[in-house]
Amino acid sequence: MMFIANLLSRADTIDQVRDTLIDLTRRTSAEPGAVSYHAVQSTSDPTHFNVVEHYCDRAAWEAHMASPHVRDALSAFDNLLREPPAAMTFEVFSEYTAAPPDRQTM
Repeated sequence: MMFIANLLSRADTIDQVRDTLIDLTRRTSAEPGAVSYHAVQSTSDPTHFNVVEHYCDRAAWEAHMASPHVRDALSAFDNLLREPPAAMTFEVFSEYTAAPPDRQTM
């Protein structure tokens, strides 16, 4: 399952939002069932962030969302964002992931 969130920071909190997302990425990488976690920032609007979380199943994602570090981040976002995040969950039915060049076999 995949969760995608659209975040719009206030102009004065861009660095705080970025730091919070970096911390979430680091913590999520250690969670059981986490497949990938991407936090990205727009190149044309530095206040615009997207988060794409990929989990092996809904139970793993729900455990992630219930974790203290996610609850803390969501609470912090209340003061950092211009509006509540727009978010949706998706079921992954087709996927391609390339190996980094140093891991590709010839």
